[in-house]
Amino acid sequence: MDEINIFIPAAGRGERLRPLTDHIPKPLVPVMGKPVLQHVIEKVSSLPFKKIGINIYHKKEAVEEWVSRCRLRDRILLFPEETMLGTGGALKNAEGLLRERTFLVHNCDVLSDIDTGRLLEYHRSSGNPATLAVHDYPEFNNLSVDGQGFLREVYPHAGTVVNLMAFTGVAVYEPEFMEFLREGTSSVTDAWMRALSAGRRIGTFDTTGCYWTDIGRPAAYASAVFRALRNEGEAVYIHPSVRGCVNIDMQGYVVIESGCIIDRDVSMKNCILLQGTRIGTGAGEVHGPARIENCIMGPGFRTGISGPDTQRVPAEAAGSPSVTGGRTGDITGYGEAMNQRCSCSAAAMTLILSAIRSTPAFSAGTPSLFPG
Repeated sequence: MDEINIFIPAAGRGERLRPLTDHIPKPLVPVMGKPVLQHVIEKVSSLPFKKIGINIYHKKEAVEEWVSRCRLRDRILLFPEETMLGTGGALKNAEGLLRERTFLVHNCDVLSDIDTGRLLEYHRSSGNPATLAVHDYPEFNNLSVDGQGFLREVYPHAGTVVNLMAFTGVAVYEPEFMEFLREGTSSVTDAWMRALSAGRRIGTFDTTGCYWTDIGRPAAYASAVFRALRNEGEAVYIHPSVRGCVNIDMQGYVVIESGCIIDRDVSMKNCILLQGTRIGTGAGEVHGPARIENCIMGPGFRTGISGPDTQRVPAEAAGSPSVTGGRTGDITGYGEAMNQRCSCSAAAMTLILSAIRSTPAFSAGTPSLFPG
């Protein structure tokens, strides 16, 4: 199969994800130790590709630094924006790259099991300048699609009329589509409509039934993280770099990301501690609460989360909870069965983290194209 180029829109401020994105650019928000951008790149790089383009704006220095450590850095082109260019302007700004060959666009805040290989094959067989991956998702349904699967109309709001579909944030385009984009700030949906007005067809590829989420809101982000835990058969993830841990009582889902320090007794349930969070009792430290429940915490902030995925204890946790470390979720079986809870003393946690670090998969460095 011929190589394609890939474009990942990653410039947004992540307004809906605040306060997380006040501290971390949305592309680098972690999901079990890996930035969401890394999850997306790992997914799309399974396709035969030549180059990856990424646009950046909000906290762009952090994304630049991450890319500089990526083993694919020689195949990644960054497109900084002085002002936000929107979904259409971002593509036009990368025209030099995207004019070269067929290209796939995958939003950086979308996690899914959409088969991008099948999408690419379907697009190439269609002869259309664009193919949009769509699904039936009532919250976002605003695309009118005819009986043959061609786009007819884009409505400004979801639910305007019945029998609509939603755009997943994943699409494949031919270089000729670039002629319908405009310089400066613009929306890609306007380019779709210009293509239709010019007599071109915009195809769709129905992915209804596939797992899909964007991490645009704290609750959606937490849901995606907890689902990733379930997929690993886990209820708890603790990054190997975590320090302290006098005594932690864990229930439901618990995620503790890199660089966290916990210097006091604490009870945790359905929560995520982002990198660099410190919970202690000493002078000058953030005095975390004795109970952390249904929330996301970071250095200097805490935000609540709600929804069915954040409340339900997974079936796996009812037996013997396990602590997962490193990137691959290969460390299991630690922790004592305690009726849907895991309680770790300082000595026990030291043994757990020591075991995690000494495993061949961790100490040798799990093969990866990306930095940790």
